[in-house]
Amino acid sequence: LATATASPSGVTCGTFSENLTSPLVTVTGMSPSSQGAGEYVCIKNVGSQQVTLSVLADELADIDFGCTGDESLHGDTTCGGNLAGELSGVLRVGYSTIDCQTAGGGGMAHILKDSATTPHALGTLAVAATGCYRASIVYPTTTAATAVQAAQSDRATWRFKFTAQA
Repeated sequence: LATATASPSGVTCGTFSENLTSPLVTVTGMSPSSQGAGEYVCIKNVGSQQVTLSVLADELADIDFGCTGDESLHGDTTCGGNLAGELSGVLRVGYSTIDCQTAGGGGMAHILKDSATTPHALGTLAVAATGCYRASIVYPTTTAATAVQAAQSDRATWRFKFTAQA
């Protein structure tokens, strides 16, 4: 696994390791927008067999650390006090398989809290091959106003867990 950068001439992989020492994506103060945040990652198959890759939003923590505005008026019964949050129910996490030579490709977006329980397939990776991927997070502009109100002081944290299975 390695962090990566993308340009029109392709994807450049960083140093490979078993685990990344820094967060892949960090966003603060996100609100509904057509813009999201994402980062590229490379995965190299150092095994002796072709593998099928999947990704999961592991160790999801969705916490409502404050009670601001009119959250409780919009049905947020766990407002504040570090109780259960609603942010992971409105955020969309995206997983894209990218062409390493052109940095082009597409993917699918899933509700973050659903991505914590259902692994998403990224395809296969041959022996000694390197695959390029993008993980992203979006707070859609189409999010209902009541859901935005309920999630406004929440914090969601997780780890992207990539699994290779022969």
